[in-house]
Amino acid sequence: MITGHLAAGSLIARATHVFPQFDGASGFVLLSGLVLGIVQSRSVHRVQLRRIQCATLARVALIYLAQSAIVLLGLALLLLGTRTHANVPPTEGRGLAELTFSAITMSLAPPAGSVLRLYVVFLLLAMGAYWLLKRGRWVEVLAASGAVYGLGIACREYTSFVAFDGETRGANWAMWQLLFISALVLGWHWERLGADHFLRRWRWALLVAYLPVGGVVLLAGRLAPELFDKIDVTVLRIAVAYATLAFLYAAVEIVLPVTPRAVVRPIELIGQRSLDSYIIQASVAVIVPSFIVLHPHSPASQLLAVVTVVACWEWARWRVRRSTSGREAAPQPG
Repeated sequence: MITGHLAAGSLIARATHVFPQFDGASGFVLLSGLVLGIVQSRSVHRVQLRRIQCATLARVALIYLAQSAIVLLGLALLLLGTRTHANVPPTEGRGLAELTFSAITMSLAPPAGSVLRLYVVFLLLAMGAYWLLKRGRWVEVLAASGAVYGLGIACREYTSFVAFDGETRGANWAMWQLLFISALVLGWHWERLGADHFLRRWRWALLVAYLPVGGVVLLAGRLAPELFDKIDVTVLRIAVAYATLAFLYAAVEIVLPVTPRAVVRPIELIGQRSLDSYIIQASVAVIVPSFIVLHPHSPASQLLAVVTVVACWEWARWRVRRSTSGREAAPQPG
């Protein structure tokens, strides 16, 4: 995601986007839904559902504030920056009232920070899904999600966010939510299904099977890219996301035992602070091009992407140290 936003089309971006039918957004949405399902299925046995829903609502508020902060940063840089670019809001012909309304309704989300508004919708839907999942009614959750997906197909103009230019359609939240909610349901039943054991046991088979399937998908994507549309996320794109996740899981299971801990730890830390990392990369994509002209293919853009990854890692390390020191400083009972 960082290389795609900061160094699009460069060597480093191509290396991290060898499979265009599966990108950072698909992985981000799928993994977050899966992890949320795993975590909340455990939490629901320890705390009241109302507390879980309140915590989720607080997360929604935090994400909304983060989205708004990125937009405000872009507006500020229209005044402070020396040049305009794709990640600052287009304000030509717009008054203050229209800009304010667009910011409140999340229509001004820059391309590098547009995923956050999807999460506002996802988590609000998840609050209702928790209630059904706790009662074992996962079929109803999937049926409702499928119905919303159908609504997204029938009413695209009404279920899509507005793109940054204020005219074209952005991501269709009603269709994207199927990827998130289905992952939430899978995560909720992850341990009961023994998914970890299955993926470990069949890791080599999954790895080998994915290669020809991936080749067919790549060919199909070149011949008929609309089959894997990203704005109106198609069922095929969702299926590819799940297949790619299984492939990556199998690959990690094989490679991880022989990989030095020093290599794994930065990735682990960034993943643990994924929201922070996303905000950092979005801020960099808004700030730096406002003052410096960077060609996306240039070595400077690739260096900026690497530096941003390092910044995400260092920030995550600082958050971990702060959290650890806070627990150690807390008074102990007795």
